[in-house]
Amino acid sequence: MFGPISWQPTIAEDIEAWHSQADLSREWMGEPMVNEFDVELEAMLTRMFLDGRCQIEIFFTVAWGTPSSPASS
Repeated sequence: MFGPISWQPTIAEDIEAWHSQADLSREWMGEPMVNEFDVELEAMLTRMFLDGRCQIEIFFTVAWGTPSSPASS
């Protein structure tokens, strides 16, 4: 396991990270929904992170190898 890694994006950077997800991509959502989403998310994040930066700790695990077939019963 690696981490924690502290990521402290600005609110604008965090909003862009949300849009990097397939279900929230700008292309999929369309401009009217993107605008509404961005306004509401920015308002929420501004209340949560008074210094203008999100405080996020990231933990992750990297596994190397080849998947094996399930064990026989």
